[in-house]
Amino acid sequence: MAEKIHLKLAEKKWLKVRKENDPSFHRGIRPVFWIVFALIAFISGFSLFNSINPVGIVSRALIYGFNLAMLWVLALLLFEIFYSRRAWCRYVCPMGLTYGMVGALSPLQITYHLPDCQHEGACRTVCEVPHVLECVKKGRAGDVTVDIGTDCTLCAACVDVCPTSSLRIIYFEEVFISH
Repeated sequence: MAEKIHLKLAEKKWLKVRKENDPSFHRGIRPVFWIVFALIAFISGFSLFNSINPVGIVSRALIYGFNLAMLWVLALLLFEIFYSRRAWCRYVCPMGLTYGMVGALSPLQITYHLPDCQHEGACRTVCEVPHVLECVKKGRAGDVTVDIGTDCTLCAACVDVCPTSSLRIIYFEEVFISH
């Protein structure tokens, strides 16, 4: 929601459009949060993450009514609109990292094939996690074939809109055959 608000305000020229990683924090901070939240849960038996997770707070507010925890959600929303795009998911949320670890074991993967790409960017416009498609920008791919990272949710929206089939779904067997 913060992303859509940011883009709408930028469209109206009320604020400057920020680049995807502007400002960026070191992505290595997310595993640190993951370990901290896991240790707190293990030691105390209390899942601190569930208490500060904006998705859980909003869900509880819709069922039980609004409370002071919604101030945290509002602060996070404002931070993401005006300062750092998708900061919660990208740098703090342990669920995204956990899903990424599970996704690394998925029988489906998405790969990018540079020679076919015309770099028109349709894939990045539909992607909910566009930083995983940095490799499709002209000059960014480090190899002819690039595996899209574990942050990818595997929704395949990018595959559906790619006019040149540069983004493709590969299956588990193909991963072992090609590597």
